[in-house]
Amino acid sequence: IIGATYDQVLAQNYHDIASWKKSGLYDKVLETLSSGKRTRYELQAKSSFGRDVFLDCHLVAITVNDQQHLLLMANDVTENKSMQAQLIQSSKMATLGEMATGVAHELNQPLNIIRMAVNNIKRKSEQGTADPEYISDKLDRVDRQVERASAIIDHMRIFGRKPDVTPLPLDPETMVENVRSLLGEQLRLAEIEVMTTAPDQCRPVLGHQVQLEQVLLNLFANARDSLKRKKDGDKRITITINEDADNVFL
Repeated sequence: IIGATYDQVLAQNYHDIASWKKSGLYDKVLETLSSGKRTRYELQAKSSFGRDVFLDCHLVAITVNDQQHLLLMANDVTENKSMQAQLIQSSKMATLGEMATGVAHELNQPLNIIRMAVNNIKRKSEQGTADPEYISDKLDRVDRQVERASAIIDHMRIFGRKPDVTPLPLDPETMVENVRSLLGEQLRLAEIEVMTTAPDQCRPVLGHQVQLEQVLLNLFANARDSLKRKKDGDKRITITINEDADNVFL
């Protein structure tokens, strides 16, 4: 599983295995030995012998001749993880196809503003009334809309790529805003208001950006479809981000 020989495995002391400590497995070992409870832990790591693996580990504290030992049973789930990643990627590409119309609307708004600004500059220039301050103001407006369109395209590119296998610290509020930016025009056309409340500073969560944002996107889309069927009253999606000493909640 880890790409090692029988003798290499026997020569290792799990207290000194760097890949165990980097992946968090060693902390689970200490927890298992101190509590005496069986532990299950899934990890993704590069073994000390250079192989990238996903392992489903079962840890048990055992006593032999009055000495405490660790029993580790590890299943190689690398192939399963690869298949899951392919399914996730297929699902994402299908979602991107569904979003194409909405993204076109999102891009149309800054493009229309840019067209109006350019036409205004052209008209003022032909009339000889385009002073430098007026032109500078319009060009600043064009620049902001170009940034907005670029951000939408960049995020679509991020959303469409294959997810990283290594989880990263992510800002919950930023993830919510990224998804809102992709669906904003669809929600506006459906007359759905979106309200987000969050603490001034929220701890990051450890995860995969693309996968977490796809979950949020599905939740937004489900709420949108449900509210579209609503005949009267306010149409509102409320997102609340909160945290306690141990967890971040959405």
